[in-house]
Amino acid sequence: MGWTFTSDPAVYQAAVQHVLERDPVRNTVALTVLDAISHGQRFGEEPCTLGWFTDPAGEVTGAVSQTPPYGLLLTQVPGGTEGSLVAELRRRRVSVPDVTGERALAWRFGQLWGSHTELIMAQRLFELDRLNQPDPAPAGNPTPATAADVGLIMHWLEGFRAESEPRAGGTPRS
Repeated sequence: MGWTFTSDPAVYQAAVQHVLERDPVRNTVALTVLDAISHGQRFGEEPCTLGWFTDPAGEVTGAVSQTPPYGLLLTQVPGGTEGSLVAELRRRRVSVPDVTGERALAWRFGQLWGSHTELIMAQRLFELDRLNQPDPAPAGNPTPATAADVGLIMHWLEGFRAESEPRAGGTPRS
């Protein structure tokens, strides 16, 4: 069967949601992106590139997505299909400025894509399985944010984005 692509979030969601939900912790970024684009969010002016791999038995076993201006998210790429993924993206003339994914997979993709490969950022994902209350409890009480807090919250968000996405720059869009 191979790789299939669309720019339609609803078609992509129907194809891959069940695959991504099998391991929601590992696929948290992909599920978050899928939820956002399924509810109409766009990250840029260019259309999304949304793909899935269907194995010879007809089962969807892979998922990738690109929401410009961001690069290609290699969520699940079955071993041995990297070459056909690269070929199909090239055939479709998709520009891939960068990739995000597990280190070994991102490296293999970069080698097959034929461009300079450089590690920009390594990340880890932790799962919180329990929350322990600090002893003694900190002073103060949580309060809801108000319109007066927007400037401070945007400052924090921009600082976080600058640290977590060194190439992103600019202000996030909603």
